[in-house]
Amino acid sequence: YTGVDLEIRSGGPAIGNQNVTSQLYQDPDILLGYVDTDQSIQNSDSMPTTGVLSTLDKSPQMIMWDPETYPDVHEIADLKDEDATVLTFSDMSYIKYLTGAGILDQSQIDESYDGSPSTFVAAGGANAQQGYSSSEPYNYENEVQGWMKPVDYQLIHDAGFPTYKSALAARSGDLEDSATTDCLSELVPVLQRGEKDYMEDPSAANELIVQAVEDFNAGWVYGDGNAEFGHARMRDEELVANGSDGVLGSFDEARVSEVLDIVTPIFAEQNTPVKDGVATDELATNEFLDESVAL
Repeated sequence: YTGVDLEIRSGGPAIGNQNVTSQLYQDPDILLGYVDTDQSIQNSDSMPTTGVLSTLDKSPQMIMWDPETYPDVHEIADLKDEDATVLTFSDMSYIKYLTGAGILDQSQIDESYDGSPSTFVAAGGANAQQGYSSSEPYNYENEVQGWMKPVDYQLIHDAGFPTYKSALAARSGDLEDSATTDCLSELVPVLQRGEKDYMEDPSAANELIVQAVEDFNAGWVYGDGNAEFGHARMRDEELVANGSDGVLGSFDEARVSEVLDIVTPIFAEQNTPVKDGVATDELATNEFLDESVAL
């Protein structure tokens, strides 16, 4: 026992789909939240957060398409030549990157996506769509009625947007408090070992996740097959992997700096300017990691 008592709170619909960073700043009882590196950069001036554990070395965020409709599309950039509509959630920074870098045209982006497969299915393969490589490819081939066939995709990571997705982050100011840092020094290594254990044997956690989805009954469908697929994809695509220093859960400073360079002009254009002179160690730290934990 580490001396740390842990409570896990629901996000998403349970908090009215509010931003995790804003929740951290509304409720001081919350210690950590899942914050993407680009989100941490976006809020660095008004609500600064610092990542303390990279739960995913690569983001599973991807753009997918129908290989039957688009046999010549092998990466996201090829969708531009096809002038394919891309369904996404609104105001996604990686979409701003893809259009700003000329990989996609802004005219292709349809921000009406709400998580439902209905628009994609109704288009009969004409549309591309955002998703996660650890989930949608399985769902669309095995669960989504009206589709039930494979999709192809490319990770946004491989298209040049190397954000750390769903990093565990704390309010930056809290890291100046000794009680918080003592807590994180005990807690973060436990989380590292838990992730390592999951990657080595996912059966117990997958059973719990599937049961939790059923108990929450929030409209999401996630069965044993999807859980097994998700774990396999995390392993095979190295979505979960050791950092560049060989430590599970670590951040690469050069990579954080690269994301900072990519998104700073994007957020300036959106009138959410990045903190002037923000440093990479303000956005992510490896201070609390146990360097002996590795896959």
